[in-house]
Amino acid sequence: MVLGTLLLLIGLLGYMFYLNMQLAAWFLLILPFALVLIAWLRHRIRRYSRQIQSGVAEINQMSTEAIEGHPEIKIFQAHEQRRNYFAGVNHQVRNRQIKQDLIKEAAPAFMQMLISLALAIMIWVFLSVELLNTLPPADLVIFIGVVVLLYSPVRRLAAVVVPWQQCMVAAKDVFTTLALPVEPPGGSFEVPRAKGSITFKDVCFHYPSNPERPVLNELSFTIKPGQTVALVGDSGGGKSTIIKLLMRFYDCQQGEILIDGVPIGDYQLPNLRRQIAMVSQHPAMFNDTVFNNIALGSPNPSEVYPRTLEKAAEKAYATDFILHLPQGMQTPIGDRGLLLSGGQRQRLAIARALLKDAPILVLDEATSSLDSRSEHWVRKGLANVAANRTTLVIAHRLSTVENADRIFVIHKGQLAEAGSHKNLLQRQGLYHDLYHRQFAPAEAES
Repeated sequence: MVLGTLLLLIGLLGYMFYLNMQLAAWFLLILPFALVLIAWLRHRIRRYSRQIQSGVAEINQMSTEAIEGHPEIKIFQAHEQRRNYFAGVNHQVRNRQIKQDLIKEAAPAFMQMLISLALAIMIWVFLSVELLNTLPPADLVIFIGVVVLLYSPVRRLAAVVVPWQQCMVAAKDVFTTLALPVEPPGGSFEVPRAKGSITFKDVCFHYPSNPERPVLNELSFTIKPGQTVALVGDSGGGKSTIIKLLMRFYDCQQGEILIDGVPIGDYQLPNLRRQIAMVSQHPAMFNDTVFNNIALGSPNPSEVYPRTLEKAAEKAYATDFILHLPQGMQTPIGDRGLLLSGGQRQRLAIARALLKDAPILVLDEATSSLDSRSEHWVRKGLANVAANRTTLVIAHRLSTVENADRIFVIHKGQLAEAGSHKNLLQRQGLYHDLYHRQFAPAEAES
């Protein structure tokens, strides 16, 4: 449609020059004004389109927050506050949409007004003595007819300006996302199953969004295969960043990270991540069956032997509640697993890690949000999954890491202390302070 309209417009302009170059040149005096108008329309429409898209995204976010956070909204009586905030954003989006619609409707009218103005100038020029003597009136009638024919293609092209600019704004966001760098594929090294030793050598790292704030500063340590090592320290010290670097969610700016003496950058990325399993504080659960959630990561969950998966569930102490579900392993667990309790979701995550059978296990605050009964079963499951594996435990509750082979105290991106629970308490350093900070209130009460 646009191409055909452009060809018609070019053809009509060419015919105008064929009829009379002088009148056609006078007619084209409107061209600079038309270009200025189009540039103004383009700028306005793009600005309003960006603002509308941003506002709609904010409305969607607020709607999601209102649904997910409705208990807090009710208990804090925040209905009016959230409603006013929503109404304010909605009002801004509505006003911008109205302005954009006004431009959309006015654009063809402005273009037609310019053509009419050019037609008036052209007739005024024709009335001069020179043209009256050289141009027959019949040619003028034909010329005016051609100008009138221009109304239709110009109107159609002006009507296309708004949706075209809207598409350009949306396309810019899409292509900006597509232009983001992809994960590096890694090297060519591949191993069926790593032994599980982990070494950090003088690792320095800062997040790309905040290069002025180093998170890890010349961090060095070694973990032997099969060891359970706890990472403890104040929040923001770099514990979670260590795990992200190990799994190559980020690459360190300086230093080196090795697994079994091989730099992790030399591993094929899928092969590297096959060596690591993780149980986090809030494990991701999908709106699928219990079976498929445990079999997450299998190329084809239907090919997983049911008995193998059942053994993983047994070791995770998940079988007792799975058997009481309406359809057992085939029971859907709802969006984000909301049909299960927190402890049940944790046990499914443990079963998932057991089924993966990776030589390196990461436990990121795996029991911090559970009640005592759920924590009892989850701890028993974690004991099974950690057996004969290199295990990294991130914990703020120091009572959960007292039996670790070694404890690393991470402070301001550096390894401040390392040793066993008993040894670190005897040193009366940072770990001693952390420990007594947690347990002093309980000892005072007793």
